[in-house]
Amino acid sequence: MKKLSMMLCLVLALICALPTFAGAETQQEFELRCYKKTAAATDVYDFRYKAEGEVIDHIPAGTYVIIHSSGEWYYITYMKNGVKKSGSVKVGFVDTASVVRRSDGIADLVHEKDPEYSAKIKQGTLEFDVTQYDDKMEYAAYKAGLAPEPARKTDSASSKSTSDANNTTAEVASETDQSNISVGVLELGLVYSKVNYNGQTMEVATSDLVFGENIPEGKELAVIYAPNTGRASLRKTASDNATVLKTCKAGVIVSVIEAGKTYTKVNYKGTIGYVKNSSLQFYSAASQDTATGKLSYKGKTNGGTTVNVRCKADKESAVVATWKTGTVVRILSTANGWYEIEAKGIHGWVLQEYLTKD
Repeated sequence: MKKLSMMLCLVLALICALPTFAGAETQQEFELRCYKKTAAATDVYDFRYKAEGEVIDHIPAGTYVIIHSSGEWYYITYMKNGVKKSGSVKVGFVDTASVVRRSDGIADLVHEKDPEYSAKIKQGTLEFDVTQYDDKMEYAAYKAGLAPEPARKTDSASSKSTSDANNTTAEVASETDQSNISVGVLELGLVYSKVNYNGQTMEVATSDLVFGENIPEGKELAVIYAPNTGRASLRKTASDNATVLKTCKAGVIVSVIEAGKTYTKVNYKGTIGYVKNSSLQFYSAASQDTATGKLSYKGKTNGGTTVNVRCKADKESAVVATWKTGTVVRILSTANGWYEIEAKGIHGWVLQEYLTKD
């Protein structure tokens, strides 16, 4: 009788435990519930025990998240290696679902990882295709005729460079005569830039490039500056109420076309518009001697470790890029344990411990 009672207790215990096991969520099931993912790799912070926060994790770009609260910091839940975690991040997000409008006028969201994605988007009018575009607002503005077509996800790096070259042009003085040569800018830098001329890629001193006339000295170039949010608005005209053409990413180097008191006309990756002066840092394209180095971790420049490049020399500043160790960068200056660097058309700051000088 005693053995029978023990067996019954064991069976009851197993039955009670079944819902717990059955309710365990897989990585795929969790990601299908997430309608945002991180636009860049980022550190995850915990603010429970320290006012300045404590780094508890690092997640890569493309991590699917559920956003619980927003503001300067976002409190999110994510899943890593099958384990759900939560914390606070400062990072941009992109959509993970397409918008399909049914015949009855109701809009449905179709997740990009839905096994029946292709079939579902054919059941109505596709208003936003997440497999091709990152930003619903940019896409909606484009469809309404208020903005140029946003960059597609499927564009390769080479096709983006060609597109930028077709839209971003500059003139460089010819060595053989007094005329100027028109070139397409592939990668704009504060010191040296990569340009396309007659189908060939070459590097020239940025000080030899001319982007606009009558630009005040020291304002030929600018860097998108948004240390808190990591983003700034590119508007159609020089007004706070003007249409937003694009959301500019902090750290991107842009050419100045026309300097103003409150807004400045710039060329942001081939799109011309106005950015508020408070969201710009101006630079002169004067030549200067610079060193180069490689991003590193514990002195090693190989491996798959990534390093955060920030908007300013501050650990709390917005991340403008996350590059792998071994990435070659140009060093512009040093300050308080940080290097001011540029590479790939991006300007930012990195802790000295994460860079090995050549």
